[in-house]
Amino acid sequence: MSITMKFSRRAFSASLLLPSGFALAAKHTVTRFKLMSFNMWVGGTASGSTPTDLANAVKTAGADVVGMQETDGNGEDVSKEVAKLLGWNHLQQGGRTA
Repeated sequence: MSITMKFSRRAFSASLLLPSGFALAAKHTVTRFKLMSFNMWVGGTASGSTPTDLANAVKTAGADVVGMQETDGNGEDVSKEVAKLLGWNHLQQGGRTA
């Protein structure tokens, strides 16, 4: 069994241009975001920072997504409060995992 396909020159030329047209369209739809890693230094207690100070630091940086480290100072985790001040969602990893 054999299959024969016929293409016109115009259809063939158009098929060559199609992938590059998609690449150009995709180039203009890229969404960028700022990712920030923020060591809060013992929940801000080591620097004398309040949760409001920490939230303002994130705002000033213009971050869209933040990974927070050392969020617990004096036994209290401030990450949830910082997220609330920013109006953001909060995901607690829990435990002492890396």
